[in-house]
Amino acid sequence: MQKQPQERQIIATLTAIIFASSLVLPVIAMADPPRTRVVLVDVDGNNDSVTTDIHYFVEKGIRLSGRNVQLSPLDAVLNAGAQAQDIQNIAFGQDALDQGLSAFKRQDYEEATDQLSQAATYFEQSFAFLDDTSQYIKTLIHHGVSLLRSGDSKVGTQVLEKAFVLKPKLKSTKFPNEAQAFETARSNAKNRDLSTIVVATSPDASRVFVDGGYRGVSTVFRPGRRQGLHFIRIERQGYARVGKVVNTQGLNNPDNEIKLDIVLNPARKKAALDALLPTLRVEFGNSTTGPGLQRIQNLLLIDHVILFRTSGDIQNTLVELALYNLSSGRRLNAIKTRVNWDKRKTNKNKVIDAAKKLLSVDLDTMVKMSDTLGAQQGTPIFSSWWFWTVVGVATVGATVGVVLALQPEEVKPGLPRDGNGAMILRF
Repeated sequence: MQKQPQERQIIATLTAIIFASSLVLPVIAMADPPRTRVVLVDVDGNNDSVTTDIHYFVEKGIRLSGRNVQLSPLDAVLNAGAQAQDIQNIAFGQDALDQGLSAFKRQDYEEATDQLSQAATYFEQSFAFLDDTSQYIKTLIHHGVSLLRSGDSKVGTQVLEKAFVLKPKLKSTKFPNEAQAFETARSNAKNRDLSTIVVATSPDASRVFVDGGYRGVSTVFRPGRRQGLHFIRIERQGYARVGKVVNTQGLNNPDNEIKLDIVLNPARKKAALDALLPTLRVEFGNSTTGPGLQRIQNLLLIDHVILFRTSGDIQNTLVELALYNLSSGRRLNAIKTRVNWDKRKTNKNKVIDAAKKLLSVDLDTMVKMSDTLGAQQGTPIFSSWWFWTVVGVATVGATVGVVLALQPEEVKPGLPRDGNGAMILRF
């Protein structure tokens, strides 16, 4: 007996779905893995200005390494939950920016103006937590152009002027039709009086960022900033990040100087980290992880950590870095370099290069069989396209077989069953 059309349709649909899955699975298997999260820990706790300063350039080297890694800010990990409002503001700002750019692309400039204005407000409220500060500049530029194209040239030029106060060398080549407005905004920003921002902190020797750029350790003097809105960020290991927004317009002093005294509060888990630092100093450089590093994994909820320390005098400072895979319990790499921090401008690249070199190893968080059983190391079978193709084909065959097996038994013509055990005679 031939199968009914409905039955054939079910089988065809199932076969098509599973065949498509057999094509998708290899793509998923070969897709780029998620970024590996890494935390940097100074085992001496940023206890002096030189180490605290070098700390930033180690972080910079990690970011510039070109590896598929994500540097997780230690303050965010230690202070998780206490900065929820700032993190939420950045998320809302990013969402508003995305919607604003989408409206801008389809030339709905009124909607773009509304969304980009919201994005700018969110970013300004929590600028210290904005990982990529260029997003704020991008927001201002598109907001200003949206206003210009909506017919509000005055406010549009003022918004662009805010961007030039922060980034005097900003380029405007992407918007040739608004070139005159950009030039007016640039000229207005350039004609503003200069101001000086002075940042002192408690504790001192904390890292200071002005308008997204690193300016060294406190106390910091930042002269030559055009009067207007500016953003301050303070970081130090073990302390909650602090952000301040300052407006330097209309300063009533002859030097046009604004002074900030900023107090940093300990992060929620600072005491727990500090308690581990003595043990980490002992374990530093060991080929396998000890109890201190194992507890760091539980404290920071991270699979990779870079331990860092300095020693020696300022003209002959030894910088040591050690990278650990906490899941496998192994040290993956260790680097040492010497710098003369009196010549910081020429020696900082040595630190950056050392951090890059540290990450030039396999960061795989999984323990390969060769690590435990002595098997030959190679590409895991489950990462091969042909493996998933075989799985897909086998699944297709198995599923079709099951479907066929579940079909009603073929009944001879003239003897159909009605399900109650009776026989129906047809004439």
